[in-house]
This record gives sequence, C-alpha cells and structure tokens, in this order.
Amino acid sequence: MFLGSALSLISVSMNMYSLHQEREYEQKMSNIRQNITSQF
Repeated sequence: MFLGSALSLISVSMNMYSLHQEREYEQKMSNIRQNITSQF
C-alpha cells in the first residue's frame, strides 16, 4: 500500500516539475521573440 502511494506522489511531483519547466521555456521563448521584434 505504501509503495503505491509513494509512486503516485512521485508521478505527481514529476508532472508538476515538467509543467514548471514548460512554463519557464515558454516565457524564455516569448522574451526572445519580443527582443527580436523590438530590434527591427
């Protein structure tokens, strides 16, 4: 029983981490796009 809850906890934290990474990546890409458009 403990193993199942531990695995679900790990998978949830992994999902949260990947969501955080994706959000940071999107923010970086939008920043780069703004820099490119502001240079022209």
